[in-house]
Amino acid sequence: MVGSDWYNGIVEKITSLKDITDKKYHRWYKFDSLSSSARLDSLAAAAGRVDQFSPDCPQCTAFRDDINVLVGRTHDVNSNKELLRQFLDDVDKIVNKMTGHFKKEHKLVTEGLYKSFFAGAGVVIGMVITFVVVPYDAIWVIVGAAAGLAVGAILDARIKKEDRILYQQPSRRLSNTSWILLLLIVVAVLGVLIAAFFLRK
Repeated sequence: MVGSDWYNGIVEKITSLKDITDKKYHRWYKFDSLSSSARLDSLAAAAGRVDQFSPDCPQCTAFRDDINVLVGRTHDVNSNKELLRQFLDDVDKIVNKMTGHFKKEHKLVTEGLYKSFFAGAGVVIGMVITFVVVPYDAIWVIVGAAAGLAVGAILDARIKKEDRILYQQPSRRLSNTSWILLLLIVVAVLGVLIAAFFLRK
């Protein structure tokens, strides 16, 4: 992302913080579900949106000051695990606060939101058809999910073209949303097959 001198400076500071926190964090909190690197990546992404909106948004201008204070707390990062944990908790709080603001005031949406919603709706409709219209034919669950994914993908593409994705996620083979949808479809199909087995007895 190309941004202002402020944003580029923030990214440099966050990169330096990541180098420090990753070593300390993995030594002290080996089993935490969210790494310090991921938390700081979220802060950098939020800073990019703040940089974009701050010229016309007083709240985003205030967020700039909050971010400046936060990334200046190198003493906390280097001191001990209690201060490091507090620092990362404060990162989470400010990122969550900024995220809520972006969604409410700037109409940004989570990446993959529409695919998730419409695929889930498609699964539900497919299950209704399976049990009411065409009894125990599990193919309708798959058809409903596929149709929902197609509609959701079109809407997500439109949102992305309008630059209204909250934070761009790095490319992966399957996103978390995709895994959840896949699991939902598998569970639905298995549920239909099990119901058909017992009801036909």
